[in-house]
Amino acid sequence: MAHPVKDTSMIDAIYCMQLRELLLDHNRCVPVPKHIADTVNEDQVDFRYVKNWAVQQKLLSQHAEIGLVA
Repeated sequence: MAHPVKDTSMIDAIYCMQLRELLLDHNRCVPVPKHIADTVNEDQVDFRYVKNWAVQQKLLSQHAEIGLVA
């Protein structure tokens, strides 16, 4: 389950639900595969699968924090 991040300087990536993209450092956007993006919705904001996918793709570290833009 996602928790609100109070200090935005701790965010390593931003997930855009509408575009189904992960915004990384230096304004790099990476499309998230549909089957992974489908796991995040407004009723249940849960980044576990998005984060695991990003870690496997070596886009983020295991300790990264993800923010949300709906």
